[in-house]
Amino acid sequence: MNNIRKLLIGALVSLAIAGLFVFIVYQKMQTGRMDAARISHQWHYVAATRNIAAGERLTADMLTTVDWTSTLPVDGGIVLPEKAVGRLASFPIAGGMVVTEALLAAPDSALGLPQKIPDGMRAIAIQTDEVADFGGFLFPGSQVDVLMTIKSGAAGATMAPGVRDFDRDRTIVVLEDIAVLATGKQMVPDPSGKPTTVSVVTLLVTPDDARKVALAQQKGIVHLALRNSGDRGRAVRKATYLSDLIGAPTPQSRASVPRSATPTPAEPTVERLEIVTGSKSYTQAYHNNIPVGEASQPTPVGGISK
Repeated sequence: MNNIRKLLIGALVSLAIAGLFVFIVYQKMQTGRMDAARISHQWHYVAATRNIAAGERLTADMLTTVDWTSTLPVDGGIVLPEKAVGRLASFPIAGGMVVTEALLAAPDSALGLPQKIPDGMRAIAIQTDEVADFGGFLFPGSQVDVLMTIKSGAAGATMAPGVRDFDRDRTIVVLEDIAVLATGKQMVPDPSGKPTTVSVVTLLVTPDDARKVALAQQKGIVHLALRNSGDRGRAVRKATYLSDLIGAPTPQSRASVPRSATPTPAEPTVERLEIVTGSKSYTQAYHNNIPVGEASQPTPVGGISK
């Protein structure tokens, strides 16, 4: 009797444990289904409506929003179309593929620089320092004039006709009203307006102007003159010489050297010698003991001719 009771109690306990296990498994399954259903309705991502090539700029008609049915979110998936519009594709994106941050270039990425160059224009970089970039207050979108200073010792430096040696040092305007395309690695101004010192400034120029800038960097010192954003007037193309700063040098007068008087030639010393021969005499002139001229006709001594 006792054995039967023990068997019944054991069977009841086993049934209770089995029922509890089944209940726990059922609850887990229900919870999993609920989580899966909740997740599948919660994730929405931006996807491509067509194939997008690398380097292509995304527009609104290239994008759509899709529901993500997986229980796992997409790492870096973009959920709002406006966060992708205007950016460049770093890699090809297939139609229907979820667009992620890894597939797009950053808004200020260098990949976007070629897209900012209009047809027929060129971008050229010039080296600057803290003075040339205005202490970091030169931003993309600024307008500048390009100046070049030529020093007298510059190789190949030539002077315009009529320019004096004193004015070999001069500054000229190479280009005017030129747009700044980028400063350093920034293609858009810092929203906070914080100045950033850069070593390179990229300008938007025509092909002819690009050659002028390249030559100016080789033959002189290039400076940038910042313009007012609304100033589109022409720059004065007159060259500025050193004499415009400190004035022309005063010509130095030479000390007059008195001319030595031309010595008057001395009168030749002439000696006359009277020679008497017998009853006649004649006179002979001598210069430095050398007979000069002919002797006078002989005359009688005493002045009486015979």
